[in-house]
Amino acid sequence: VVTRVNNVKLKKMMKPGDTMIIEVVFIEQLAGAYLFKGKVKVNDQVAVSCEFTCAVANPMVSGAKE
Repeated sequence: VVTRVNNVKLKKMMKPGDTMIIEVVFIEQLAGAYLFKGKVKVNDQVAVSCEFTCAVANPMVSGAKE
């Protein structure tokens, strides 16, 4: 589950038909959270970049049924 998104930079417009290359790098783990940096490239140019944090969700806690 994505819990936080920081430092989002929208640098280039994308349009239907563009091929996006998504690159994500793991930075560190803090308790039960995992910090990543990511960017999306179109035509070898960075279109979007951000940092985001994810956590592992327990489906039984969130109310999901098996």
